[in-house]
Amino acid sequence: MLTKYFQLDQPFKKPEVKPEASQEVSGILVDPSEKPVKFPASIKNAVQGGVYSLLKKTYFDHVPLGEIVTELRAHDVYALQEDGTEWAGFLVGGAACGTDEASKQNASIDLAIKIGEKYFAVNSRLYISWCKMPSGKYEVLGYLT
Repeated sequence: MLTKYFQLDQPFKKPEVKPEASQEVSGILVDPSEKPVKFPASIKNAVQGGVYSLLKKTYFDHVPLGEIVTELRAHDVYALQEDGTEWAGFLVGGAACGTDEASKQNASIDLAIKIGEKYFAVNSRLYISWCKMPSGKYEVLGYLT
């Protein structure tokens, strides 16, 4: 019987889910009309090293986009959409490596850094390209410009 599991005489309360602090991003992050700031070299190098470490494994079952975004957030760096909000999207394409189609499978994503309580667009982008090997695994390249 359901009453064993639910108190039907009590109003339903949606359980509170608290995301990790690094995931509490919503709304406008940066004003896209503001000029991007210089990406601090120490942060950029740390992020680049993390992305490199993640992608140095040559082949993947999928494009590890979630893992890349997690690496960015670990350094208070966020992927941006054109309107200044946090990037939310997916990558499309499974073209074979070495083909013309594969050369068009890439994404260039704007970045922002969080300093204190404010976000600033930076003069660097995350570049990702991928292609599918005959084995069905993906070769992924990612770096900061």
